Parts: sequence; structure tokens; C-alpha cells
Amino acid sequence: MFGYILPYKSELKVGEYEIYRAVYCGLCKQLGRVFGPFAKLTLSYDFAFLALFELSLKKDCPRFARRSCAANPLVKRNCLLSCDALDSGACSAMIMLYYKLKDDISDSGFVKRNASRALLPFAACLKNKGAKRLGHIDEIVREAMEGQTAIESAPNESATIDRAAHPTASAMGRICQSMAVYTDDADNQSQALYRFGYLIGRYVYLADALDDLAGDLKSGSFNPFAGVDRDLAVQTINLTICQIAEVYALIKIRRFSGIIENIIYLGLKDTVDKIQKGESRSWMPTRF
Repeated sequence: MFGYILPYKSELKVGEYEIYRAVYCGLCKQLGRVFGPFAKLTLSYDFAFLALFELSLKKDCPRFARRSCAANPLVKRNCLLSCDALDSGACSAMIMLYYKLKDDISDSGFVKRNASRALLPFAACLKNKGAKRLGHIDEIVREAMEGQTAIESAPNESATIDRAAHPTASAMGRICQSMAVYTDDADNQSQALYRFGYLIGRYVYLADALDDLAGDLKSGSFNPFAGVDRDLAVQTINLTICQIAEVYALIKIRRFSGIIENIIYLGLKDTVDKIQKGESRSWMPTRF
């Protein structure tokens, strides 16, 4: 996942902003606590959302406390204390980092490919540690990336947008589906959670593809939007956002609905608008 699932900050209530930032800070601390200080550099809004979404389904209320931050040690802020949801987000981030680097090695330009090669041994150690804690996520992501590689190495005419997005979407779908155990109606919620996760994964894949489109066309790297009108590509992503909103209505959320709805109804579209304006990753804040 790549950092495309953000709230629309100006529309968050003060309390909602504090909770989101506490989850974000908690994930940062969890990365450092379990995987070391350098792992904090992989901190992603997407995995903060994953942790927040898992917390929204659990019966147990999360615990917060005032903690200082290495970036600003003189100020204490609300922080989500270590919990299973943060551990899932942190381990997922390390596992995804490893497979993303492997994908970059096989499908990137010279500079990015060699940088990924240099980082891969370090990422492999972190991935193995995460896999020991959450082996099922490693299996899900590994299968997805193998499928992704097979599609991207196939002739372009067979790699439709839907087919190209499927492995990443399916992986996220399976991860969210595993959260059904936290609900009171697991059998019915399971399918809704899978579909929700599938569409979230599809959105992230397509948003990243749109963001990388110009660079991929220049380097000759695979991109599902190559040869597609840019406005049509944006419409495809916006349709996915609409489908996310429809499926979300079927999921029984226990808490944090205001933050999650802000992200789904406002944040996702705002991200696409910024990409469409050509702002690319330069618009992403380093800290929330």
C-alpha cells in the first residue's frame, strides 16, 4: 500500500482529528518498537487506516495515553497504546514493503530498480519478523504479488485494468475479511468485508497507477492506464470510490464512523483530485 487513504483534514471534527492522529502516532511507535527505528520511515496512511478500521469493528475499546514523540520530544500528544490492530498494521506494512521492492526490481527504471535491490536484504529481515507474527498476511501478500508479476509480464492486450488490479484488490479483500471474527454476524459480514477490502485495494492500486503514469510511460514500465485517456482513468477510480461507499453501508461499525466516513466520502476523492492536478506525491504531508 502506498499512502493514498487519507482523511479530508479540514472536515474532521477536533475530536476525530485527535483520534486519527493518535492512531497514526501509535502505528509509528509500534513500527519502532517491533521492527526498529528505521522501520518508522515506512509509516503509511494506508496502514493507519487499516488499523483504524480494525479497531472500529472490535468490541474492546482502544486505550489512549499522552506520549512524547522523537520528532517533537517536548510535547506530549494522545497516542494509541500497543494493541493487536497496531501490530497487524505494522506487520502488514513490513510484509508489503518487501514484496513492493521485489516488484520494483522486476518492473522499474534503472535508478529505482537498483535502489530497491540495495534495500531488499534489509526489508527481507523485517518481512520475516512480521511473517512470524502474522503468517497468514505474508501468504496473502505473497500470492497477490506472484499474480501481479504474472499479469504485468503478460502481453499488454491481456492485461486489462480490472485484471491488473485484481491481485492487490484480492489481497486487501482477504485481509479485511479476516476481521469478520470481531463482528456479531461473521457469516454475513464476511462477504461485505471482503468486498470492502477488495475495493479499497483496487482504489490504492489504481490511484498509484495514475500517479505513476507519466513516469511509467517514459521508462516503459507496465501501467494499466497506458493507452487510456486520463479522464477515463480518473472516472474509473471515482467509480471505485462510489462502490466503496455502497459496500461500507453494509458493514456494522462500532466506533470511529465519523473518521472512516470522512475518508471514504471526502478523502479518497480529494486524493484523486490532487493526483489529477499533477501534484503527485509532493502533496502528501510527512506527518498528519
